[in-house]
Amino acid sequence: MGEKKNLRAMALEVCDKNFAFFSEHFDELYRKYKDKYIAIKDGKVIGWYITFDDAVTETLKTEEKGSFSVQHCSREEVDGISFYNNNFQFGVV
Repeated sequence: MGEKKNLRAMALEVCDKNFAFFSEHFDELYRKYKDKYIAIKDGKVIGWYITFDDAVTETLKTEEKGSFSVQHCSREEVDGISFYNNNFQFGVV
């Protein structure tokens, strides 16, 4: 059970760091990726897509589950985060 909690903590840390990057660079990202879904890993955009499903499916071809976040680059969802990781399949918090 302790390992599972540790994995959850690590996945949440990934989401928090990626969302912090997204929030801090939102204006620049919005100009470049307006209304796209962007995959973020380690404070870098590693891909952009038209749909959330495409973002997750395509990014999983090259990245490990739990190592990236997917964020909709839209002014309407600045306070929400869309993510994919080992513990949370799809969600908005």
